Amino acid sequence: VNSISQHTINFINNAPNVVTNIQETTKTCDLQPNESSCEIILPSFTTKQNHEVLGWSTNKNATEASYQPGEIVSFSDDTTLYTITRGKFSASFVNQHKTHFNLSHESDSCYVYNSTSNCRVATPTASKQSANDESEFLGWSTDSTSAAPEIAAGGSASISGNTAFYSIASIPPTIIYVQFVNQDPNG
Repeated sequence: VNSISQHTINFINNAPNVVTNIQETTKTCDLQPNESSCEIILPSFTTKQNHEVLGWSTNKNATEASYQPGEIVSFSDDTTLYTITRGKFSASFVNQHKTHFNLSHESDSCYVYNSTSNCRVATPTASKQSANDESEFLGWSTDSTSAAPEIAAGGSASISGNTAFYSIASIPPTIIYVQFVNQDPNG
């Protein structure tokens, strides 16, 4: 008597802070006599805003999917598949000192995968518009009113969502000389 055996495929939510719904968490498929593999249709899942479904992988740290939701896949062993997701975060760099400095770039973006919550963007460098300008570019802050930078120019910053950074600079005061001319004809 030939007995029918099964393979169990487990579907693991690899990004619980991102994946909102997995259709199924376990599927089994029956091996027919004299066969070494069986097929299943992979379940779909959804993600929160700013993230996308890449698919499934046997590697929980993958940044690319091996299989797509809805794909028919043949398995020859019990297998665990992990959700693979990607989110894109953007940083904008607001030049609050446009009359003094030019920026190397005004935005950058980066990707987070699976349960990773932050990624790094390159912070712009600033060049003076005039060689005679005594202003000093200090760096970047997420607070537009700050006098002290949180992050250096020309480095990188970690972001965990869309973020605005504001330029911080030391601008010397402008001195205006006023000459008074005595208009009184009597002196």
